[in-house]
Amino acid sequence: GLSRAMAGSIREGVALNFQFQTMEVRLTGLLGSASSARSALKEFQRIAATTAFTITDVSEAGTTLGAFMGKSFQKDIAGTTKAVADLAAFMGLNMTEAAAAFGRAMAAGAGAADILRERGVLNLIKEFQGIEDLTKLTLPEFRAALMSPLVDAAGPVAGATERMSQTTVGAVSNMKDSWQAFLREFTSSVSPGLKALAKELTAVFNEAAERISGDKGSEQPYKRLLSV
Repeated sequence: GLSRAMAGSIREGVALNFQFQTMEVRLTGLLGSASSARSALKEFQRIAATTAFTITDVSEAGTTLGAFMGKSFQKDIAGTTKAVADLAAFMGLNMTEAAAAFGRAMAAGAGAADILRERGVLNLIKEFQGIEDLTKLTLPEFRAALMSPLVDAAGPVAGATERMSQTTVGAVSNMKDSWQAFLREFTSSVSPGLKALAKELTAVFNEAAERISGDKGSEQPYKRLLSV
């Protein structure tokens, strides 16, 4: 009953911590420092708390954007991630899917924007910007054209997350974000112990494998394992 539910919550919290540690490592490589990665994750958490997207979805999307866009993403992490949140809400996709579609388009132009074309976003850009043929734009021109309806308050995309957050779906999502944030903090102290245990077990198993193969003496490693 209650104990089973508590155990399940602890497992969920530990899994979330592992997931966010992995994302922090990826972001550190993309952004150049651990402090920048932690700042980015805080921005993702802030955006998730006020939209109908989960912190996991927002963080995965932000990491995807960083991989596709590189330095241009670093210039405005919060603004770009929020713009893609609006795009996702407008297209009816989750943020990770929208970020992948947006990232490919920003990296390679209109020819790589199949999902945006299917969802009517490219046609929207044409009408919003008065552009007849997007393929004739240079890549910097296309990037500017793509961003315009996402950040211009007069367009149909900007502000889509605010409108969605007022729905029941948005309220439930924000509640889930708060719960997951609590679980991550509640179980954060468990991670160092698990890390130490994993390293100790790795050493024990490696030693056991070496002894079995005859590389070392006959002393059994199980005694050390039982002492862990």
